[in-house]
Amino acid sequence: VKIELTRLETHEQQLQGEMMESLGDLRIKNITEHKPESLGNHDLKKLRGEIRTLEREVASLGEIDGGVLEEYQEIKERFDFLAEQTGDLKEAIFSLEKITKQLKKTIHEQFSKQFKSLNLSFKKYFKELFNGGEARIDLIDIEGESEPGIDIVAHPPGKKIKHIGALSGGERSLVAVALICAIISSNPPPFVILDEIDAALDEANSNRLAVIL
Repeated sequence: VKIELTRLETHEQQLQGEMMESLGDLRIKNITEHKPESLGNHDLKKLRGEIRTLEREVASLGEIDGGVLEEYQEIKERFDFLAEQTGDLKEAIFSLEKITKQLKKTIHEQFSKQFKSLNLSFKKYFKELFNGGEARIDLIDIEGESEPGIDIVAHPPGKKIKHIGALSGGERSLVAVALICAIISSNPPPFVILDEIDAALDEANSNRLAVIL
């Protein structure tokens, strides 16, 4: 029995040496922790055959190029850098989209407020110049344009027209004067030069314009 145990221990040491030689620095602690109770000649031959098979498979892989690890490290560092930059760009895009949305909201609110004020002033000056009537400015959609257009609706006292082009030349001049006065009133400039603004007006309408000015 002692001779058999000695022989098995010798075989075990021989196998461990072959494993260390074949696997290099790979630890075999987990392999040697679980020892079989008995190991016959058949099992030893089977193990040796498996070891030789593994050796051939490892040899078929060829030598590992030392530059591969260095190249991998360079690529990984580049990837990490680009990933960080991508994250920063995404945050910047999100921030810009938020600012753009807020600006659009602010612009829309201010435009609506100013347009409403302009419309009220236009109605006021139209009635003063025409001594009555109805007028307004409408926003209209223009095909192919991102910004809306405007449509001026004017009904002098006693007239119901569909288009401003149906007005007489003097009436169109008064509508233009009413619009100019409304713009100046809604957004007063430091000074205004009105060159022959009353050229197409008769004496009564010129007097009304003088009162407004």
